[in-house]
Amino acid sequence: MANDSSFKLALSLMIFGGTTAYTGLKKRKIARSVQDTARSDIRSAPQGLVEIEGYALPYAEAFTSLMGDPCVYRSLDFQKFVKRDKSSEWVSCYKESFGDRFIASDGTGLVEVISTDAELLLTERTTEWNELRNERRAEIFGTYGLRVSGLKEDPGSGIFSGPRYRFVEKVIQVGAPIYLRGNFRTFPNRALYRLPPQAYRFLGHIAELKKNPSLLKRFDSDGNQRIDEFERCEGVKKIYSDARLEIAADDTNEEVMIQGTLQNDPTHGLIIADCGEADLVKRLGNWNTLIVFAGIALMSLGLSMLAGSGFR
Repeated sequence: MANDSSFKLALSLMIFGGTTAYTGLKKRKIARSVQDTARSDIRSAPQGLVEIEGYALPYAEAFTSLMGDPCVYRSLDFQKFVKRDKSSEWVSCYKESFGDRFIASDGTGLVEVISTDAELLLTERTTEWNELRNERRAEIFGTYGLRVSGLKEDPGSGIFSGPRYRFVEKVIQVGAPIYLRGNFRTFPNRALYRLPPQAYRFLGHIAELKKNPSLLKRFDSDGNQRIDEFERCEGVKKIYSDARLEIAADDTNEEVMIQGTLQNDPTHGLIIADCGEADLVKRLGNWNTLIVFAGIALMSLGLSMLAGSGFR
């Protein structure tokens, strides 16, 4: 029995270690491909593989995340905490996603992004059900109460609390900085797109930032003379929010030209990230190097256990 248990543990370590190392190597490969691709302006982007840094705008109406943020893409995973004999885990009980296409602008032009089958490198936001304010929980329950089995509006407390639930969201907020790498195709006759007044005003500000990057200094909220990923994202999202205040009573949707489409294909997979290239490379490179070494260490431990137990 002891040998059997040791064998199972060693095999589990090897499988988990191998999977971990593979995941880390895959992310490092993505980081290398990001570094090796030259950045293009949308206005002058060539056909084929391109890299673009820009800002997200809705293709039609924006979606709303469960935390109330307007977004162009949203994936949601409701999970239930399940206890088993000797372990416990979060198990998915309801999933959905919205936003298979949106618009991106870099201040030189617009491109339609088709996110189907893309590699979405987005930050996860995990929220426990019982941590929400009562008003917000009531709103969410009104939409998902019948879709998520066992979910209750009032989670209770202490010995009266029910099963634990949480939801994991990945979103691309309206106006948020994004990184794109994929197959670019121009439209034969340049498609026209009717842009809402708020988005049109926002594009004007983005064009100013493109011409004069020193304007980014106003996003330096901590005064350290350096604009980090969080400050840039929050600053640009505030620009989009403030653009609503600039709308005049007689403003209507403006027709703008879309240069082309960016999408996944068998040759060039589409990568979408909610940050700039420099931050994406840091996110993929540093952490995933540790993941690779951790995976190799677990595999080595499993092999040594097999050798020490006399298994062949």
